[in-house]
Amino acid sequence: MKSDPGMLLVVDDNEMNRDILSRRLTRLGYVVIVAENGQSALNMLLEHKFDLVLLDIEMPGIDGIAVLKLIRTTYSMSELPVIMVTARGESTDIVGALELGANDYIMKPLDLAVVPARVRTQLALKRASDEVRMLASQLEARNTLIRNIFGRYVASEVVDKLLASPEALEFGGELRTVTVLVADLRGFTLISEGPFTPVQIVHMLNNFLGTMTKIIADHHGIVDEILGDGMLAFFGAPSEQPDHAQRAVGCAVAMQQAMASVNAYNQTHGLPELSMGIGIHTGEAIVGNIGSETRSKYSVVGKHVNLAARLESYCCGNQILISEATLSQTGAIVRIDGQFIVHPKGVADPVSVYEAGGIATYNSFLPRYTDELQALHQAITVSCAIIDEKSISEETFAGSLTRLSAKAAEIVTTRAVSPLTNIAIYLLPDNFTDQTTCLYGKVVAYAGDADNCVCVRFTCMLPQTRAVLADLLRRNSQN
Repeated sequence: MKSDPGMLLVVDDNEMNRDILSRRLTRLGYVVIVAENGQSALNMLLEHKFDLVLLDIEMPGIDGIAVLKLIRTTYSMSELPVIMVTARGESTDIVGALELGANDYIMKPLDLAVVPARVRTQLALKRASDEVRMLASQLEARNTLIRNIFGRYVASEVVDKLLASPEALEFGGELRTVTVLVADLRGFTLISEGPFTPVQIVHMLNNFLGTMTKIIADHHGIVDEILGDGMLAFFGAPSEQPDHAQRAVGCAVAMQQAMASVNAYNQTHGLPELSMGIGIHTGEAIVGNIGSETRSKYSVVGKHVNLAARLESYCCGNQILISEATLSQTGAIVRIDGQFIVHPKGVADPVSVYEAGGIATYNSFLPRYTDELQALHQAITVSCAIIDEKSISEETFAGSLTRLSAKAAEIVTTRAVSPLTNIAIYLLPDNFTDQTTCLYGKVVAYAGDADNCVCVRFTCMLPQTRAVLADLLRRNSQN
């Protein structure tokens, strides 16, 4: 006999029946508590945790059937087995009790050899059910731990797929049409080299990345990479998403809108204002488990991923650029604020690019870019340098600010600069180390017929630089 065979509740209004049954079961090692009527049984069920109930049907007051009904409102048949013990042997009585949730039915007079056998059977079934529930609970706890830990590194959708189907860990991929989103902060190199501590930089990045990854997850996108101040995500895998292009554009709009809260946090903590560019492209790519036996990830690869990254590089701050392929997938629900042609590296044909300003499906729209440049009473001499792949060229050339605002400038340069070129503008022409007087910008258009007069939208500046710029505009308006 096991050391803990179980606790039983014997319910019968006949004292002799209670005594015979309880003594017999006690000798077999069970802990037995008796109740003389239905109400007493219900009270005991509130005070003790029983493993099985032997329940008489015919009792004064609350009869056994009523007690059974009340028990089943709280306990399932596997959680608390109930054996009906009664002299009523009509088939309708037996069927009725079983349909109400009785586990077994024993007729009086009792066969004291049969009763223990029935009890052992029901307790064995209960223990098996308890073990299944315990294992299920442990499995869920383990899966929750896995989701909580690996969800920081792998999209929850991928984690769920791996937990549900371990064969998903196998290496390999499939060709799938997906929409790729690449986002990156403008001019973060300038900020990271500014007067901020590493702790401040990390806090700023964590707040930005935490905000953006949550938005991507809310739109059921997969974060493929986080690279410094940028990220790559895709939509349309591993689960089928017929509207993956719409999701990506809706996600991008929500991300740009969330920059307001990111910058509110930065302002509160004495950190600089940030702006982000987002490129989106739709096309066929290989998605699947890529890597080695020791380290792998669910990822997306292909030329269309590279094109999304190229589109992102053409962005100014607070801008979303989408390809024609993405626009054809979304249709007229996307507000288009501009269009131009680019010639990305590695792409043979010119690519049409569209600036997305919002999406009707999500009823989500960005404010349109507006700016009014002030003509300067006296041009400001500056030095400029081309930025290529986030590296500032050591070769500088002179320029003159002729018109200016807090967001943009018109510059006449001593060399031709084509649209979409990133440039650094040094307000102190002979000082290239003072980052507080350096502006990052992108050439958005020629300002006149000559290719050395261009309009530049600022993409990044330190708070001190913003103050210098504000002072220049204030003094110009006073003259």
